[in-house]
Amino acid sequence: MTERRPSVRYVVLTWIPDDRLEAWNEWHNAVHIPHVLAAPQMRGVRKHRVAQAELPGGWSPQYATIYTLDSVEEFQAYVSGPGPALRAEYEERYAGVGAIARLLLVEDDAAPFGENA
Repeated sequence: MTERRPSVRYVVLTWIPDDRLEAWNEWHNAVHIPHVLAAPQMRGVRKHRVAQAELPGGWSPQYATIYTLDSVEEFQAYVSGPGPALRAEYEERYAGVGAIARLLLVEDDAAPFGENA
């Protein structure tokens, strides 16, 4: 049996002012996400509208964009490879507009949850 690798997710939480949200969403879906997915480390993406959030700092994201990678090493390769140019692409259009938070999630195989619980 092959060893199962833990699931790795790169989560980007965003909040954009309502008067710019429609244009941001169009650009994000048609341009930015496809550019990120073109990075060889990325395996997939899901974008979710945030229905409820409790975050410090008085802001609540409208969207969580969740990218899938094969490993933490692949994330590090993304961060040291195409990641900075893609972040610059984002910041060129939206620096100082809204709020953003980034998380790297690594599945904990020791946790007693999921399909085999």
